[in-house]
Amino acid sequence: MKAGRAAVVVTIIVAVAVVGVVAIIATAVSAIFIFGAPVPGQQAGSLSSSPSSLPPPPASDSEGQDSLPQQQDGPSVNVSFDEPVNLTKNPADSVYGQVAAAQDGSVYVVWQESVEGQRYTDEEEDSNIGDSNYDIFMIKSADRGASFDTADAVNISRNPGFSEHPQIAVSADGGSIYVVWTDNNNNGSGGKQVMFAKSDDRGASFGTPVALGRAGSFNPEIAAAGDERVYVIWQEEGNGGSSGRIMLASSSDGGDSFSAPTPLYSDGSAGTLFSESFPKVAAQGDGVYAVWGVQDVNGSSSGDSSSNGNQSQSLLYSKSLDGGTTFSAPQKLNGGIAVGEAQVAAYRNEVHVVWGGLNTSTDSLFYVRSTDGGNSFSAPAVIKSGDSMVNPLNVELAVASPSSVYIAAQAITSTTNEDEIMLLSSTDGGRSFSGSVTNLSNNVGVSECPSISVSGNDMFVIWEDMPGDDEQGDSSHEILFAKGSPA
Repeated sequence: MKAGRAAVVVTIIVAVAVVGVVAIIATAVSAIFIFGAPVPGQQAGSLSSSPSSLPPPPASDSEGQDSLPQQQDGPSVNVSFDEPVNLTKNPADSVYGQVAAAQDGSVYVVWQESVEGQRYTDEEEDSNIGDSNYDIFMIKSADRGASFDTADAVNISRNPGFSEHPQIAVSADGGSIYVVWTDNNNNGSGGKQVMFAKSDDRGASFGTPVALGRAGSFNPEIAAAGDERVYVIWQEEGNGGSSGRIMLASSSDGGDSFSAPTPLYSDGSAGTLFSESFPKVAAQGDGVYAVWGVQDVNGSSSGDSSSNGNQSQSLLYSKSLDGGTTFSAPQKLNGGIAVGEAQVAAYRNEVHVVWGGLNTSTDSLFYVRSTDGGNSFSAPAVIKSGDSMVNPLNVELAVASPSSVYIAAQAITSTTNEDEIMLLSSTDGGRSFSGSVTNLSNNVGVSECPSISVSGNDMFVIWEDMPGDDEQGDSSHEILFAKGSPA
């Protein structure tokens, strides 16, 4: 079965041009800003897993965001977005979708889906035990998103455990597909564990999943650089159930083998990891760039005006310039601003980081940018959306060229008072963003958890929604897809 689409024209900021697979990130909303002075970082060197002090953060006013560098409206152009297509369209619960596009125009979508009444025991035989389960599925488009072979969805995890939160990356030549997720059945104790699987036939089949993290590992993210380099970052619980370390494993042979996991950070004086620290990773050439959130050492968060103990106080950043062998000591990027889930992307010599809300309501996104390979960053700038977006979260960012930066986010709109998928763009490399925000989902009900990727002149966005349009009329979660191209 293949899904077709009709076209709709919307206005956003887009720069035509660019190059293959993009780095993906999370955070979105509207507008533009001017950068403050750069802040020096540290050169890559010996790993420091628990620094006694951090380099000084970018200058900002902890009393509020009004004194931060503010946005200015940038130019916008017409972009034609196809009508959203329901890729899953079944009574199962389909959630947490991610998209990745290859340079050859192939588009891959991975998600987590319930498998009612059945759990798999091995590749040959299923057993019906009357219990609900989730597995990781993937489908592919070979024609730049014009159609998807939805009937040929591949079950990647296919096991009796609860498989969740998949992430996907593609090699530069498009020949290899890499997927990571969290599973709760593969370590023998029922605890969470980070799993990895790869395809060497452009997504037609996947090898046997392998465990990268030990029991108590979760929140994985993945990045690929070139045809062979693969990096996986995750969070790991410490003794007594605390989420004690940020770990990274690297592969230089296209995911056939991985290095022993390296700790990038351990709980210490710089802050304490918690369940929503959400580590992220981006890669470009030999450069690897990681960010994650921490609370202060007593569990509170002085950067959070709501005093919500589940909000990060510090956004920490570390880089490697030798393919993940060594990393710089963590550097604080956010000043005194509260931090939600962040995202990081790299393109050539630029590194972009964006974040929005988490458990605290905000009407803004925050952004920092490096133009010297991640050695120094601008002071945080606020991207305001006025009253068009409230509490932007689950932000995704894709950098397609030196000039083209795209942001997608889930946010409550002032017109519908519902969560929608909002999009904005920059045509000047993130120096400014469009003053208008495009509502991609624009429907009744909650639209959430977007993902964005770019290949050539085309943009691909997916998200989780409840359209209620499957054959049974069920209102289950589905994975929706929209393709955008210059009008």
